[in-house]
Amino acid sequence: MKKKPSAFTRYTDPTGEFSNRKLRFAQWYIEHKILLRKIFVLVLAVWSTITISIGLFVWGKYLVFDYTRDEQNISSIARSYVSRDQIELHKPQDIIFRNQRVFMSAKDKYDFVIEATNPNDRWIATVSFLFVYSGGQTEVGETVLLPGVAQHVILFGHSSARRPTSPSFQLVDVEWKRIDPHDVSEPVTYMAQRLLFSTSKFLFAPANKSEGSGSNLITFNVANNSLFGYWDGDFNVVYKDRGQIVGFAPLRMEQFVAGSVASVELASFMDQLQVDSIELEPRINVFDKTVYMPLR
Repeated sequence: MKKKPSAFTRYTDPTGEFSNRKLRFAQWYIEHKILLRKIFVLVLAVWSTITISIGLFVWGKYLVFDYTRDEQNISSIARSYVSRDQIELHKPQDIIFRNQRVFMSAKDKYDFVIEATNPNDRWIATVSFLFVYSGGQTEVGETVLLPGVAQHVILFGHSSARRPTSPSFQLVDVEWKRIDPHDVSEPVTYMAQRLLFSTSKFLFAPANKSEGSGSNLITFNVANNSLFGYWDGDFNVVYKDRGQIVGFAPLRMEQFVAGSVASVELASFMDQLQVDSIELEPRINVFDKTVYMPLR
């Protein structure tokens, strides 16, 4: 006897949007949905196990065997291409320090001074330092030494009830910065074009307590003869008497315009000070772009 098709298979969607074939597939999917999910989870678990196992094997092999070999290769390359002699040849030479002194700048105030020379023609040194003396020490100071420059490193105005004895300069740290030849090909020429300062109309008036003048007065003009203006022009003013250094003073010229001349008046409370000439030691890092005023 021939089997009659069921009402389900004979169903026809009057809209024509859902065929019997789609209906049968939907029925099959619902009946096998749980099985399909189990198969998917099983395949995913197997795939994860395989990939994780391969990853662990590769990393384990690298850590046990390849890592040591890579380190040896890197060390061998470094020894082959950068010799110790080359490193020593191109590293900056040590700064030369000598002739440390102490000057009494006022009552219970002292200036600690040492001469410093940066022998390198392409390295800038940022120096942190202090002075130790019998019974105490100064705070930490900082200064910048430009390439090839010889100048005084000074810690001004240290307070002490007694004159410091047996001073000893202590170098705390030196931070080196190499001047890129692509930026500045000739550092010495570059500096010479920017550190063009001169003094004129120097006058020294000694203290005269009987006339009510308790301080020595040093007046002079300072000119910026360069083509560059500086937001803050810092200097060491060196006091001299018959060619000998007798004291120092800090000087800051704010907004020191190119080609300008400014009058300066400094007061010093050093006892029995005599000054017949002065010198200026610029402390401007001309390799720092932020020190320059915009061109007019």
